[in-house]
Amino acid sequence: MIYKKNKEGVLIFNMDNQSFRYNPARHIKKTLSESEFEKIKDLLDLEHQEYLKSVKKIMKTKGFKPPTPINHTLLKVFIVYKIGNKIESYETDWAYSKH
Repeated sequence: MIYKKNKEGVLIFNMDNQSFRYNPARHIKKTLSESEFEKIKDLLDLEHQEYLKSVKKIMKTKGFKPPTPINHTLLKVFIVYKIGNKIESYETDWAYSKH
């Protein structure tokens, strides 16, 4: 993950051909404990399992794999960034997706 910071403190996170914007005037930044971080990882695993289950069901009944959701503008996206022992969560806007 790569990020850029401008003079107003706005961060742009770039990963996997997607960009996310954190604006300190609008968004929440929070330091997480190790246990909070583990809970987030568990939720991500559960979300992925649920997605795979839904895709398999659609493939079995309809015969094709559904596309991933394309409208990300309504979602709150949180970037969880770990550097050494420090874990930070940034609320962001989904700024760009190249697919």
